[in-house]
Amino acid sequence: NDSLIPVDIFGKGMEAADKAHLLPKAREDAMTWDYPACAVLGLSMSPVDTVVVRKAELGCYDHSSQPAVRYPGIRNLLCNIIRVSNQGALFDKSPHVIIFPICDLGFVKGWAGQAYDAIVLCNSASVARRIGMTATTLDETENATISEINKALGLAS
Repeated sequence: NDSLIPVDIFGKGMEAADKAHLLPKAREDAMTWDYPACAVLGLSMSPVDTVVVRKAELGCYDHSSQPAVRYPGIRNLLCNIIRVSNQGALFDKSPHVIIFPICDLGFVKGWAGQAYDAIVLCNSASVARRIGMTATTLDETENATISEINKALGLAS
């Protein structure tokens, strides 16, 4: 729904950018984040841990309930949507950017489209410019504090 996310990540109007998925929506693309997800969550890449991460990414069913209950994965949640330029190429087709919201779980549960701070990691300054960032060198960017990093990682785990 476009009215829920009316601006891009820099506050520009809807016409400035496409909608992107932070975790890619396509199953195979979402699974490219298995290893980073395991690392962030402090899990190994064992088959058991990979299954847990994939359930979180892709969703799963509880077949012990009648009828079976479907739990959506992160890729299907509204909070997995962001507006950003060049999203098709840089987020969905070949991921070059990852964004960690600096939010606690309470904020995320009540999120209604308002702005929030985030840690944005791009694989190059060129990619940063393509998504619309204007500060793309170490001298221009602001370093995240330990508190912000811990808050972002707390949300991810």
